[in-house]
Amino acid sequence: MPVSRVAEIMRVNPQRIWYLFDHWITRARETDDPSAITQLGIDETSTRKGHHYVTLGVDMDTRRVIHVSEGKGKQAVREIQQHLENKGVLPAQIQQASMDLSPAFIAAVSEDFPNAKLPLIASMSSNC
Repeated sequence: MPVSRVAEIMRVNPQRIWYLFDHWITRARETDDPSAITQLGIDETSTRKGHHYVTLGVDMDTRRVIHVSEGKGKQAVREIQQHLENKGVLPAQIQQASMDLSPAFIAAVSEDFPNAKLPLIASMSSNC
């Protein structure tokens, strides 16, 4: 439901709803502990028309989003890696990465997560 509609139903200014979102999202991010992550999913999605993208980093074991970055290239993956590192997750801890075959994603994962296996690529090359 759009924030403006929630504000209308609650009879408050929409900024108050945004303030509450900001408070609880900030609190959740501060207490988030992705320290057990070993399998990382990466995918991009359009946030609106006009090709504006975000890239999501997902813990494949718990099936939860761990970070969202603007864009859909190498830098977006690097931001996911930096977020994890800021949370105490060493790049070598990621043992597997699942993603589409974007050359930028493949290059970024190869550089930023050196121990990560790319199962789709491995299974495709073994069938050739």
